[in-house]
Amino acid sequence: MKSGKFLVPRSSRSLGSVWAGNSVNCVPYRRAFVSDDAYRYLCYFSGEGHIKVTRQRLSDGELHSVQVRTELRPYDAHQSVAMGVDEDGKLHLAFGAHVSALWGASSKSDRFEDGFLPPRVLLTEATYPMFLNDLDGQLLLLYRKGPHFDGELLVSRFDVVSQSWRNDMLPIASGRGSQWTSGPYVNTPAQGSDGVVHLFLVWRQYVEATSAGDAVNVGIDYVRSRDGCRSIETLRGIKLSKPLTQTNAERVVPVPIGANLMNQSSSGIMPGNHPAAMTYWDDEDGIPQYRLCRHDGRSWQISVASDFKTPFRVAGGGTLPLPHSRPEFVAFVGGILIIYRSVERNNNLVCRLLRAPDFALEESTEQVLVNQDLGHYEPVVDKDAWYRRGELVVYVQPCQQQMGADGSTFVSTSRAKLMSWTPRRKAGDNQVVL
Repeated sequence: MKSGKFLVPRSSRSLGSVWAGNSVNCVPYRRAFVSDDAYRYLCYFSGEGHIKVTRQRLSDGELHSVQVRTELRPYDAHQSVAMGVDEDGKLHLAFGAHVSALWGASSKSDRFEDGFLPPRVLLTEATYPMFLNDLDGQLLLLYRKGPHFDGELLVSRFDVVSQSWRNDMLPIASGRGSQWTSGPYVNTPAQGSDGVVHLFLVWRQYVEATSAGDAVNVGIDYVRSRDGCRSIETLRGIKLSKPLTQTNAERVVPVPIGANLMNQSSSGIMPGNHPAAMTYWDDEDGIPQYRLCRHDGRSWQISVASDFKTPFRVAGGGTLPLPHSRPEFVAFVGGILIIYRSVERNNNLVCRLLRAPDFALEESTEQVLVNQDLGHYEPVVDKDAWYRRGELVVYVQPCQQQMGADGSTFVSTSRAKLMSWTPRRKAGDNQVVL
């Protein structure tokens, strides 16, 4: 592995004071960005604990923000805010839930300047809200119901006529109904240009089911949907009955029990609309390493994507203060870019380039993007900016995360930035170095 300069800074815009007492603004499973041909939209908690939605005009980078006031302060990193857009062009927010009531707010109209309606309760119980759109543009809300060891992955659909949410009758996935219940954790959903939704899942085991500890994740399982999560199937097109369980799920990567497999990491689309996920689990020395799990059109391939030296355990209750962020990534014809933060890189924001077709770690190149101690920050990336415009856009802020601190009223703030980079071009022929 070597150092290099394959990305060049394009812009850096201040977003002001933001919530930093925990990692609520920096968790990878939330959809923080929405964009169209003219604007980019970004949501996060301000330093006062209210929700701030910022619009950036793509033509000149101009920022304009509106605030959604809420009495519910984000003292728990699970209570992150996610954003989606419905068929009428209205923005929707979902926030504030950790096995508790999920709050939401929608824009008053398709004019951003009109602001948002007052927040209201969307669901009586939820965790990890994630927005998607089906092939017809209908807005979907994925969420978990139930605790980490006994949960279900559910879908609710927004009806623009009645302006209401309607729940599907059956969950997508469920860990309930057996002696040893479990909870499904889904990586950030990925959606290809063909509209197919790709889901990678791990299952959190009931603590008494094994001797491996209190945060035992097993998997990785894969399922896809061609019809907006109404039905599910394997990659080979085998239809699966809902809900998906550990009985009928297709395990594509059999990670050993007790190997520090991380829950809810990232997923994405490789060239050719092939699904891929990035997460981490132990190497043969018991040190967690990033792994790229991708389908190459014929079979699943696993590549080691880090060389960390720090041993640690995925153990304990609530949001954990871990030495490395969960990895985020974007793909292109020549390889992938991994975006991450690590104590072994001074908690800087770092980008690693792995080149196709081998994605070999020893041939990779690494570049520091932000030379600043970001604490327990995890990257929040605008995927649309990369795949539509070839621009790496990242929400960046320092944040803290204390062990067992979910629910703590500790308050701290920091300054956030909206930053972007583009691939460096070779002198003379204007070709990108990637």
